[in-house]
Amino acid sequence: MLPEAAKAYSNDLSERVINIYGSGASEKEAVNVFVTGMDTLNRWVRKYKEAGSAEPCKMTKYREKNQ
Repeated sequence: MLPEAAKAYSNDLSERVINIYGSGASEKEAVNVFVTGMDTLNRWVRKYKEAGSAEPCKMTKYREKNQ
């Protein structure tokens, strides 16, 4: 049996984490306040800088391999 996939963080959470980090808090402080991972924070900040938003990309359907 496969483990259940992790649920995505809400858009609201990513915006709040980016706002607190952008207002001068350190990465460690932002991560500790909202209990997220450092990699998650860095990914959100990078995406925000590139696209102006940290919203996740649209999910696509999994394509089965042709056998």
